[in-house]
Amino acid sequence: MTCACADDEHRGLVAFRGRPMTLLGEIRRIGMAAPDFSVVDAELRQLRLSDFRGEKVLVNSFPSLDLPAAGSRLGALSNAAGRYGGIRMLAVSMDLPFAFRRLARTVMTGVTPLSDYPAAEFGTGYGLLMRECRLLARAVLAIDEGGRLRHQEIAAEATEDVDMDAALRSIVGFGG
Repeated sequence: MTCACADDEHRGLVAFRGRPMTLLGEIRRIGMAAPDFSVVDAELRQLRLSDFRGEKVLVNSFPSLDLPAAGSRLGALSNAAGRYGGIRMLAVSMDLPFAFRRLARTVMTGVTPLSDYPAAEFGTGYGLLMRECRLLARAVLAIDEGGRLRHQEIAAEATEDVDMDAALRSIVGFGG
């Protein structure tokens, strides 16, 4: 895919159900400082990336819990949390915060589900907000204890998987 890009618009990188999307915001480069963002948990508490400073963090973004296979994909993230101890696992979407309660008890063990609704600070801060549908692109980001982006994969099709294990391996060896 090619990219026809303005400073904060990126076309041709992602599709959603086969339809090309425009990503809004700055797509980050590996090694950059990971910008802070504010999101909300299922209890409507505001959390920031900076709340996890000093921890290894994996951020998994996805369009919606209501897409087919969302539960199994989040279950895979939960399984990864068990395999890679000491890494904070965050799952971020534009779903309303209350939606996470549907899956929290069954597939979200070890994973913190978060909503980027309504401000989309995460989505625009990492170039992952799809303008046409106002959902997040499917992506995985790995951030080390020092707050540096060590891995980023954005799925070319927002309904497809990303390689979470590669992201996790990218931060396992960093830090102490």
